[in-house]
Amino acid sequence: MKIMDEKGRLFGVLNIIDLLIILFAAAIVSVVIMFLSANSTINKAQTESKITIEVLAVEKDLCDAMKVDKKIYDRVQNKSLGTLVDVRVKPAEEYNTSLLTGEHIKSAVPQRYNVELDINTQSSEDLYVGKIMSVETKDFTAAGYIIKKEAGE
Repeated sequence: MKIMDEKGRLFGVLNIIDLLIILFAAAIVSVVIMFLSANSTINKAQTESKITIEVLAVEKDLCDAMKVDKKIYDRVQNKSLGTLVDVRVKPAEEYNTSLLTGEHIKSAVPQRYNVELDINTQSSEDLYVGKIMSVETKDFTAAGYIIKKEAGE
């Protein structure tokens, strides 16, 4: 049995031009499906939650710029994240290893502070504990980890 007969049909059944048209249509359908599934975040419901972001070892000037009731933005996504509702500032600490004894020693870092930012957010974005977030307001920009997430009321 020949692969292509004298009329240009593959295995005597399908014309080669028809085959190309079918393959082209299948490619278009698959691209449309991929495009629609990539935009599935539009269909996600926005949920209200409260997240806590910990920013480590910042200077006092940055701590003073962090004001409650400011709109806060996700710097990477370039969109509104929510409202800053609480700022807690603690002296920065780090663990060092003693060269003499090999012990881990907790010591204060001079002129540095650890800050916890509580943010009320309405987002369909995946916010989870451990995620690195880069946030900003008009007064400051900071990066830290989400250390706590509470579901909305």
